This record gives sequence, C-alpha cells and structure tokens, in this order.
Amino acid sequence: MKKLVWKFLNYIGIGGMIQLQLKSGLKEDGWFKSFQTKTSIDVNGNALAWYNYGFLRFLSTRLKNDFEVFEYGAGNSTIWYAKSVKSVIAVENDKQWIEMLTPKIPENAKVIYKEINEKNEYLYAIASFQKKYDIVVVDGRRRNDCVMLAVDYLTTRG
Repeated sequence: MKKLVWKFLNYIGIGGMIQLQLKSGLKEDGWFKSFQTKTSIDVNGNALAWYNYGFLRFLSTRLKNDFEVFEYGAGNSTIWYAKSVKSVIAVENDKQWIEMLTPKIPENAKVIYKEINEKNEYLYAIASFQKKYDIVVVDGRRRNDCVMLAVDYLTTRG
C-alpha cells in the first residue's frame, strides 16, 4: 500500500515535495517554518540571520562571546548575533522597522535610527561610538560606501 501511495504521489508530481517535508536538511534547518512565517527563523522559531544555512553554520562556530558587532541594517541578524557575542550595535534608517523590532532586541544589542541624508548620518554612525568592531555587517543602504568606511573600524581580528 505504501509503495502504491508513493507511486501515485510521484505520478502527480508532489512526491518529492512531500518527502522533503517529511525528512530533509530543509526540514531540520527550519526552512519550511521560515517559508510559512515569511521570516528567517530556525526549526525552533529562533531568529536567524538571512544567510544561507551553510554560511550560518560556518559563522556560528567562529563567533566569540567577547566579539563586538556593528551592523548597517537591523533585523533578525541583530538578534542572532546577540545570542553569541558581547554586543551588537545596528544602525537602521526605517523608524517603523525599528518600532517593530525593538521588543525582540536583547539587552546586549542596540538599534539606532539614522537618516539617509546629505550629512551622511547613516554612513558615519559607525564612527560615533569611537571604537572598533570584530565584525561589521553591511546589509542596509549605501552598501558600497559602508564597506569602504567599515574597513577602518575593524579590530585586528576583524
């Protein structure tokens, strides 16, 4: 009977999709939950940075609890990094997004609002704290400019 059911499911073109939902790396990583909720989460509903799963595994083994992170653009990655590092400072240019995100932000993370304007407040937010970071994530506006500036704010291990 089981073989007959799978034969039918494959015949109508949904056998593979069902098999992936029953047992697969996608299920184990939480991809289906992310898809259903339209947010980047793991199988347990915890926030994930919006990176591919291989990179998440690679990076998570290298994060240290004394690392300090700066992010251009805040989101689930802010929450994800905060679980593993000393502190996260994220700059964001969308006030509504910050309001939605703020209740989820842990104590060791901070999201600051800066406008995208002629004064370059968003771009130079990294300089306002007068420190260097082990990781600088550029996932926001003015990416090329942010990358060029961020290099000057990395620690020797960054």
